[in-house]
Amino acid sequence: MNQFYSSRFPMKSATYRRYDRAYFEEIVINNSVEPRIAKNYREKFLVAAEDIFNVFEMYCKEDYEDEFSKTEKGEITHKQFVDLFSICLKNDSFKIAILIYSLYLKITDMDSKMMDTLLQSIRESTKSHELKLFYLHEHFDILSVYQMNQLLDIYDEVLHAKNPKNNPLINQYNVVKIGLLIYRICWKIEEKQIYSLITKCSLLQ
Repeated sequence: MNQFYSSRFPMKSATYRRYDRAYFEEIVINNSVEPRIAKNYREKFLVAAEDIFNVFEMYCKEDYEDEFSKTEKGEITHKQFVDLFSICLKNDSFKIAILIYSLYLKITDMDSKMMDTLLQSIRESTKSHELKLFYLHEHFDILSVYQMNQLLDIYDEVLHAKNPKNNPLINQYNVVKIGLLIYRICWKIEEKQIYSLITKCSLLQ
């Protein structure tokens, strides 16, 4: 490393607790290693199924879409794709999330636990909010009454945020579409005739 870099600088991968393949892969990505050398490294060291999965976990945490698309996925099982999708939801990595969702998951793979992760993501960040609403509407029927109540509380909190960066009705590209999708959540809840939540819906509307 000293041969290539004249002065010390912090590496993103320095936060890793162990020196596994994901650690070295992130060094390759973040330090503009020559493509030929990077390819040779991957062909030689990304061979074992466990190492490949560790690297894909890192891709999903950091949303490295290009690397995810280019890397061979023959060793990744369906269950591991489900796990990777959950990691994407937790880390707001929605560029990779939509790839996994479209190409490798079944509709039935989305479960209540994933919806909990999605709700937490909506509360914590407005990033890729339209995609989050897409997942909500596609899998609305698996939400429990408790989760619907939680969802209304989250939107009541988020839509009243005074900081524009935290309010999706201010900082998103298509705020009208976002508003309509949120309104549709209330309509779906009212259609289910869950009377304990209808008052909350009217307040949110």
